[in-house]
Amino acid sequence: MRRLSEHTYVATEFQGCTNGCVATPDGVVVIDPPMRPTSAVAWRREVETLGQVRYVVNTEHHRDHILGNAFFPGTVVAHELTRRQFLESLGPVESVRERVAKFGPEELPLVADYRPRLPEITVSEELTLHLGGIEVRLIRMPGHLPNNLTVYLPQEGVLFGSDNLFLNSLPFLNECLPEEWLRTLARMQAMDAETLVPGHGEVSGKEAIEPFAAFLREITAQVQEGISQGWTREETAERLSFLDRFPIEPHSRHLAPVGHRLSLLRLHDVLTMGSGAPPLPL
Repeated sequence: MRRLSEHTYVATEFQGCTNGCVATPDGVVVIDPPMRPTSAVAWRREVETLGQVRYVVNTEHHRDHILGNAFFPGTVVAHELTRRQFLESLGPVESVRERVAKFGPEELPLVADYRPRLPEITVSEELTLHLGGIEVRLIRMPGHLPNNLTVYLPQEGVLFGSDNLFLNSLPFLNECLPEEWLRTLARMQAMDAETLVPGHGEVSGKEAIEPFAAFLREITAQVQEGISQGWTREETAERLSFLDRFPIEPHSRHLAPVGHRLSLLRLHDVLTMGSGAPPLPL
């Protein structure tokens, strides 16, 4: 676990999304607990050396952000759509066990009595947690998903961008809203934060935002150009590619080709049908 500021910490070594915490005199706020049970238990022990876990924030509903809730105490907080999508995204408990078993046999005892922990407090647009004199602002910033929450700590100059930020990591666009995503990135650029924590990739500064925004503009423009030439959604997925432009996290290698194809289909759908086009979850 790496210290980013007086009260904020990040872990990028675990499988799945980036994990963070805010340690205050009155307790700890965990941001997206680790997905793998042994990692979640180990990180909980480390986090609890900083104080009692008071809140667990899920910045979205994808499994790598929510599976680890079960291994942490505290009140779970998320966007209202994250709560609605929670059980569908996680899947039945038996499927959770089957998925976890693929991580290794040491994981199975930890999910023998697995019980999903849904959000108990939900956010529509914005909510501020005031804990130990520290403001933890939860702000809906759509893009990767309609319900992504950014966690902003104005006193710390730190912003947890969730999966709206893939830095040097293959992005998944299969449920995205590209125009809103670009607006979100512009909004992040304008915020008073020196340190950006991506949902995937390494901690960076604001200089990392524009290259990622440029990629989104470029791939969206390429899909739009194909549409203007009469390409079908399948032709779009066959003729365009960004798979070789980003490193692929080891645990995502089996998902990368499918996610890449769905990303291109999604862009075609949104550009032809609008933001109401159905998402294409993995």
